Amino acid sequence: MSKDNLQIMLVDDDPTSNIITRKLILKYNPNFIVQDYKSATEALKELQEGKFKPSLVFLDINMPDMNGWQFLEKFSAFKQSIVIYLLTSSVDVLDIERAKVTSNLQGFISKPLTQQKIQQVLEDSF
Repeated sequence: MSKDNLQIMLVDDDPTSNIITRKLILKYNPNFIVQDYKSATEALKELQEGKFKPSLVFLDINMPDMNGWQFLEKFSAFKQSIVIYLLTSSVDVLDIERAKVTSNLQGFISKPLTQQKIQQVLEDSF
């Protein structure tokens, strides 16, 4: 998939965060397709059923139904090749260290997402 029509999944239970992140991504490139999910369970179901096929996922850690770590654990069984970044407000050193050793995770980004961080993600991942 080209960078011009990249499909991006946002998984965050905070609707305001999703709106801000979506606007920022679309400002960076209006051709990107962005879907947001307030539930990690719902996002996993969409991925499993192939209803949305993103190349990139921004995943929050702290969510009520299933946290980001649980999402990653269940996602690993899918054997899909999707770039996943944690996009979180967590500043917990344990989360940062765990992100470094989690195999199906590309990186850890502290909120808020910025144009520079989007640029870096795209350069590093695609």
